[in-house]
Amino acid sequence: MACQSQESCQAPGCLDACTCPIATASLSLDNCGMDKRKIFVLLWLAAILIPINWIEQIVETMRQGFHVANQSELAHIVVHLIMFGGAVFLLLHIFKLPLTRRTAVLLAGLLLALALGQELLQLQVKQRAYGWPETFDLLVDLAGAILGWMAYRYYLRYGRFLRIAYYLLQDA
Repeated sequence: MACQSQESCQAPGCLDACTCPIATASLSLDNCGMDKRKIFVLLWLAAILIPINWIEQIVETMRQGFHVANQSELAHIVVHLIMFGGAVFLLLHIFKLPLTRRTAVLLAGLLLALALGQELLQLQVKQRAYGWPETFDLLVDLAGAILGWMAYRYYLRYGRFLRIAYYLLQDA
């Protein structure tokens, strides 16, 4: 369903069904270039920015789970590696980005900005100055991004064999 003429729609680019307010009533996200996987990636990236201290203050039942994750430095490192490694893997896989040096630099810049944003928000919540723990977190985030890149390369190289093995084991 698209607009019949420019007069019936005030939106710029009326002939594009994704920007037309009349047509969007019956449009799904898939028609506008957004599917559930891309929304999941955006939510993953947004979740990285949320300071855990805010969640602990708002949701009492989550306090215990986050307390366990923050209790040891190793658990804290593992959480950062999973967050940023997962973000790189998901971005590469869902947006079908090529494994080039340019993509690596763009992803590193994006994730560094995201990591800095996360650390600055945490500093606001904790009301303290930037220091060594934040720098260490940034380095762990970068290591997570590198691990995500390497995991995606491994997936591209051996993913076909993993899928074949999965189907063979499923039939057994």
